[in-house]
Order: sequence, then C-alpha cells, then structure tokens
Amino acid sequence: MKRIKSFLSYSSADSVLADKIFRWLQNQAISVWFDKVKLRSGDSLLQKIATGISDSDFLIVLITENSVNSHWVMYELETALSREMSGKGPKVIPLRVRNTEIPTIIANKIYITIDENLSGIDEIIPAIFRESFILDISLSSNDLNLMVNDLKEKLHEYYRSDYKDLKVRICSHGFNEKITKIAESMIEEVIQLGKNDPGGYPPQVATQIRRKSDNFFITLPIFWCNLSYLLEISITEIFRHFGRNLDTLGIVSEFVKNMFHHAHYILSKYLESAIFPIYAEKFGHNDIANFMNRFMVLDEENEVNVIMDEKSCVRDMLPIGENESLFEIEIGANPNKKIKTSRFYLPRDKISKNDIMMLQCRCHPSDIIDYYTWYVYCLPQVLSRFLFWTTFRDGKPIHELDYFVGIKMDDYDLVGLP
Repeated sequence: MKRIKSFLSYSSADSVLADKIFRWLQNQAISVWFDKVKLRSGDSLLQKIATGISDSDFLIVLITENSVNSHWVMYELETALSREMSGKGPKVIPLRVRNTEIPTIIANKIYITIDENLSGIDEIIPAIFRESFILDISLSSNDLNLMVNDLKEKLHEYYRSDYKDLKVRICSHGFNEKITKIAESMIEEVIQLGKNDPGGYPPQVATQIRRKSDNFFITLPIFWCNLSYLLEISITEIFRHFGRNLDTLGIVSEFVKNMFHHAHYILSKYLESAIFPIYAEKFGHNDIANFMNRFMVLDEENEVNVIMDEKSCVRDMLPIGENESLFEIEIGANPNKKIKTSRFYLPRDKISKNDIMMLQCRCHPSDIIDYYTWYVYCLPQVLSRFLFWTTFRDGKPIHELDYFVGIKMDDYDLVGLP
C-alpha cells in the first residue's frame, strides 16, 4: 500500500495545534513534511519548501486567524495552488479551525472544519485516500466488542464497489482518553489511601501505575493505528487470494472477528491490572470495565481476578472442545523479506502424527495447514503478536519500522515446538 505524502502548512503562532495534527497524520500512515522535523539551521527556506511541496501528494493548510495573515502560509498556499492547476503538484486541502473565515484564494475549495481538540479531523481520511474504500469498523459502545453484522454489511459494500485499495477506520468510543482518566483517578486514590491508612497501598503502586500511564498517549493511539493497518493489508490479501466473491466475505468476516478478539486480548494484557475493571466501573466507565472483564478469569488460589493466559484466549477463538489440547507451532520467517519469526496454536487432536513429525523439521505451512485455517485462525494470532511487539515494545507505527509481518504462508517455514 502506497504511503501518502503531505505537506503541513501553518502559522508558527499555531504550533501547538500543528503539532497535534502532525502526530495524528503520522498515525494514519501519512508521511508529513513538517518544518520542525525537516528544516535545520542554514537551510534555504525557499528551496526546502519548494521541494517539500513538489514531492507531496497533498498540501494540508491549517486555516486560522494567524495563518490568513502569515506571509509564509500564503506563499506556500500560492505555490501549491499554481502547481495543482498545472497538474504537477499536490492537491490543496484546507483544514479550517471553526469560525475562521476562508481566504478568497481558496474560496472555491471544499474545506474540513476542526476544533482545537481535533474534533472533525477524521474527514481528512476520505479526502486524502480518495481512491480507497473507507471501511468504518464499529465497536459496541457497551464493551468495545466487534459489531459483526455491521461489519458484514460494509464488507458487502466494498465487495460490490470498484475500489481496489482499502482504508480502515475504527470507532473506539474514546478508549484512549477514558483509559488515561481512569489511570489518573487510580493514582490519586492510591496515594490518598496510602496517606490515610499506613497499611494501605505502598507508594510504589502509584509509581508503577504512573510509569505505565505516562506512555498511554503514545502507545494507545499507535495500537489503534497499527491494528487498522494490519486489517487493511490482511483484508486486501484475503480478497486477492480467494477472489472477490460472497464466500470470501465470510472468510474475511471470520478473520476480522478473530483478529479483534486476539488484539483486544493483548491490549487488556498490556493494561494488566486486576483492579482496573473495578476502578473503571467505579469512575463511571462501565464500557471499559466490560471490555476488561471479557478477558478476566478467577485465580482460585489467590481468590482474585486476573487476565487469562494466551491459550485460554485462543481457545475462545478456535472451534474446539474444552478437553482438546493445543499444539504450539513456531514459524520461522523469511529473513530476506525482513519478516519476524512468530508462533501460534492449533488443536493437537486435529493434527495427525505424520503432521507432527513434519512439524519437527522445517516444512512449508501449506503442507499441513489449509488456507482457510491460516487466514481465519492462524493469522490473527501471528498478527496480534506482531501488533504487541511493534506497539508496546518498539512504540512505532508499523509503516515506520524496518521489518514486516508476513501475511502469506509463503513468508514462513514451520518448526513444531514440544
């Protein structure tokens, strides 16, 4: 999938808002020419700006009271418009802060209105990805579970359309903001309880919560960004492999459902606090409590609720009985493609002794796994592991990493683990 390039034009007086827009665009897999990143002391402003504009697909101009009076913003805008008219430059997209008057020079342009908190900026996605089908994935406002019927309807729209590319947007119902607020409330209460009760929570508990929550503003947006990206490339590949037909719609639906199940599990695992659902409910965020409780089990020995282990999560996803054991399989990735090794689980009772012998040696995945099983059950596990490491260990959007995740079985060899 081609990475879109854009040029962000703004007044220096609006640098705080421009920083937010820059980060948001980056998290949508959009490369951004941003003066704070691109310019260094001694650079020629005119030359660098001209090159940045000519190399971009879009010029996004932030329209505020400050920018309409900025010489540099008007210069960048005029340069981009002249190139756009000649067919050799970027398309201009005005991003207007609410109640700001649009300059005459772009009065004929359709603009996008945003607030200081970036409300409304989502509309830039169909403007930029105009040649892609925008797949809006809805999650339940009660527990953030996938709305499967809604997904099937929208996939059917994509199936009937002429679009070849796909862009995924996920409505997470303010998940990031809610999690941050809950963590802050937890810290305040833990500190207060420690002051009032010498036998209460030690100071280290608040420090531990603070240490993790300090990274929420980085990791949580990247999680949803990376999940969207993995869904885009996977759905595209599944339709490519099986063809655009009604049977493939069912396969894609099952894949997306299982992908969300496993991805939500690793997100809960990252939050990994048994008291989190209690505090979420206490502070009025029942949807977050319900989300976490989907993956909580009782630790009978210590009589507390804890996050389930990964095998239990996979069991919920796989169509197997309670007594069936799971066979763990390591997949050795193709280093020439810069793809990372991972692993997944399959029902042991469904693998023959001959297959198990093959798994002890290197073999090709298609020798023992059919393509339906790969895409619907194996791939969500592989992608979720990749999602966890890239988001919560590397802390980067996938499109900025120098290694990849394999979608096709051709990307891997297999080695069975005992």
